[in-house]
Amino acid sequence: MRANEIESFDDDLRRLVERMKELMQDANGVGLA
Repeated sequence: MRANEIESFDDDLRRLVERMKELMQDANGVGLA
């Protein structure tokens, strides 16, 4: 499976990335592959 290319790094995407980072840290280091 391939990811789609990011066309625009807008505020919605920035908030999603920040939320994913917070969740990863809250899970004591479980990362993203």
